[in-house]
Amino acid sequence: MANLSYEDRKAIERYLSLNGYSPGGGGIENNELEELFTIERDGNGDITKVISIYDLQVPPQSIEVGEAIKVSDLTQELGYTTKFDNRQYIVMNYEITDDGSINPTVKEFAEPSSFELQPLFDIQESYTDLVSFPLVAVQNVIGKIYNLKVATTSELRIRLYRTGVTNYVGQSETQEVLLLSEEDLVAYDVQGEDTLIVDETVKPTETNINGFDFELKPLTDFVSGAAYRLDLSVESGNIEVKGTMVTPTFFFPYIKRSYGWQYTNKELAFKDEVPVVNGNAEVEFSHYSFKTGIDNDGLIKLSWDANGNDLELYMLTEPQGTGDLISLGTKGNSSVVSTYITQANYKYDVYPAGVNATEGLVVWISAEEDEAYPSYKVFVHNAGSSYNSNVEVKKVIPKIV
Repeated sequence: MANLSYEDRKAIERYLSLNGYSPGGGGIENNELEELFTIERDGNGDITKVISIYDLQVPPQSIEVGEAIKVSDLTQELGYTTKFDNRQYIVMNYEITDDGSINPTVKEFAEPSSFELQPLFDIQESYTDLVSFPLVAVQNVIGKIYNLKVATTSELRIRLYRTGVTNYVGQSETQEVLLLSEEDLVAYDVQGEDTLIVDETVKPTETNINGFDFELKPLTDFVSGAAYRLDLSVESGNIEVKGTMVTPTFFFPYIKRSYGWQYTNKELAFKDEVPVVNGNAEVEFSHYSFKTGIDNDGLIKLSWDANGNDLELYMLTEPQGTGDLISLGTKGNSSVVSTYITQANYKYDVYPAGVNATEGLVVWISAEEDEAYPSYKVFVHNAGSSYNSNVEVKKVIPKIV
């Protein structure tokens, strides 16, 4: 490869300096650049492209596209920030697998909230050099600001890794993070490799054994079921940490999410996958595999009587006008059963004879007079006493114009 010119070296040095790399006072040696980059020029000798020979990694939020956008690994996905309004965006993506592509998903965020992941701090422990705490997330949360009860006499380094450990069992639905010991971790499949997500330093004067806030940069996506590791380290002195003993031999620190957003993933459908609905109503479909409770939309409640093998209906909100609800139930070639639903919060058996194993039932539910009250079509299949039965509910919501 031909030696790079002085102008080429300076061009690459400028490029690297803009992306967080400092070569030092002596600059970059020509042979070093030749091993890393090539340069393309046009007919006038002007640089048109700088090509990295190897994979190039840059710090988070360090690539600027034009004057308006800064690209980053926001929430560990491809994201960007717009300079003119300082808003942050996550690029929608979809996964390609051995079975083909998966429909893209979007995150539906709740209002910002705080939450004590581990609220106890009755024990104080002291560590030297480095201490690690394994975590596994059991909720979907975008975390921004967290609080620890930690004090140091030298600079505290906080590193958060997302590990390659998956397939956990026994997760608590009432806690945001479930603690696993190192012995627990080795029992599970490993996919991928440990990845450093957050690497922050805190001045010793900013630490506090009674609690201090620090910001996760970039924003961190705590994905339900994913494993993480929190590392706290110092160059000198001790790390004083408040928390509690979760087992007789295992200490875990106090951790609070001071600011963040819980979210749910919503899978998008392609246009040709969405049913076309005409007329003056909107339609909602629900599907349940059940043994007891089924559905409650605030207007009606459906439940299943396992002993009698029959569908139960409660009217929670009465329709307007005269008359109430009426249901019609049939099992194909069987007789039709009409039931007038006149009392709120009262249990009605819409087909008292029951739905035996392997049988199916169709039930229509509608208001006698209230035009705005939704109507329902319920399909029931009793798969058998030792199996889950299935219910599909079609809710039709009138559009009043």
